[in-house]
Amino acid sequence: MSFGDPRVPLILAAAASAVGIAIGMRRSRADKGYLDAFDPLLFPNAYIAMSFLTPAWAIFVNGSSFLGFGAARMSNLTPLLMSLAVVGTTLGLGMRFTPRRDEQAIPHDRRTLLTAARILMLLPLAVSARDVATGALLVRGAGQTTYGTAETLESLTAILTPIAVLIVLSSHRAKRPTGLMTVYDWGVALGVVALMGLSGERGTALMVLLAVFYAATRARIRLRRIAIGFGAMLAFAVGVLAYRDAARSVSTTASALSTVLTDWSVATYTTGATALEVPSTVVHASGSTYVSGLLRQLPSPVANRLFGPPYDTGTYAFRDLIGFTNPNQGLAFSVPAEGYLNFGAIGLFVACFVFGLFGAWAHARTGWPIVRTRAVLYPLFVIVLPVAIRSDALGTIKSLLIPSILATILFAYARTVSTRRSTDPARRSHNSAPSLRQPDRDHGH
Repeated sequence: MSFGDPRVPLILAAAASAVGIAIGMRRSRADKGYLDAFDPLLFPNAYIAMSFLTPAWAIFVNGSSFLGFGAARMSNLTPLLMSLAVVGTTLGLGMRFTPRRDEQAIPHDRRTLLTAARILMLLPLAVSARDVATGALLVRGAGQTTYGTAETLESLTAILTPIAVLIVLSSHRAKRPTGLMTVYDWGVALGVVALMGLSGERGTALMVLLAVFYAATRARIRLRRIAIGFGAMLAFAVGVLAYRDAARSVSTTASALSTVLTDWSVATYTTGATALEVPSTVVHASGSTYVSGLLRQLPSPVANRLFGPPYDTGTYAFRDLIGFTNPNQGLAFSVPAEGYLNFGAIGLFVACFVFGLFGAWAHARTGWPIVRTRAVLYPLFVIVLPVAIRSDALGTIKSLLIPSILATILFAYARTVSTRRSTDPARRSHNSAPSLRQPDRDHGH
């Protein structure tokens, strides 16, 4: 292999990720006494490495094409850029922060939190049931430039579902040391997953499954069960994609591996196609899409009224870049692609490093069950990660910011309820809603 061989940077990046995984396994066992599959250098690191490197290898080494994007439609630097993205993310995830220990858990009324989360869980249940009943699967992807109430509701569902299921799981863990949820909550969660799958929506459904698996791995669990858990989620994702094609009478002979690689190829083809045009034909955005993403954290109807349609975001910049005008098909975007669009290869590396760094920082502030708002950031990070890395800045930030704000509001209200009950003499002796107990230490403290 020569230096210009696309295999060289991809292999080196895979090796860097593997070293990160080995370090993560040692750290996890040292901190907790067992292997935590969701340590920053394990699941997040491994998922990003696989989803960034394997499609690049398939395209530039094996000559494959995904969604019409082959090597001819991407920059020759794509393998190197995706390798930089993996190394940057791994370095960020590998940074160590001093764990923030809660010496005394802040009392929250568990029943209030659980009730609020259960109400929130009715939103994805209702929306997915509506989608199944109206045959939304058959018109999936249509109306990419439409910004009505229905579209806002769909986006809100994807944003709020992760925090709702996390609070349900955490509230149950605070009440009893065994079991994840009650029969009712299991029914709602599995109902959401099933209906989402039937409507062709796998992203939000996988968030629910990841949340449940995260909660299940807050204690020692056998490696075989970890493998089975991740394998089941992968099978579900492939099954939903196959079901989409069958429901639309789309004939395909793609293997399960090809289906997965196609799904993972978003970061590769958005980065490669962006690098092909920038800066040779289009100048760097110089941070403008990041500014737009921050300004548009307001609810979509408000943001669109203030700033107009989101044509200034990374996703739309990419559509313009490649001349894609089909309003009934989405192409998504990605963290590395937006970094390159704004500041070139350096921007790509920094964007991926900062993304990983946020995960490492949030991990140092987490605990289970969740007793403070900051403790929700890391489980939220790992749950939305498969979707967040395939979004522009607007989607990535909103998927973390809005649920965090909601969690802050819910915890503040639950704390107020707990305080009122503890100071009310008439209720003090009859208070049947215990507060959240001290969390299990995620760092062995």
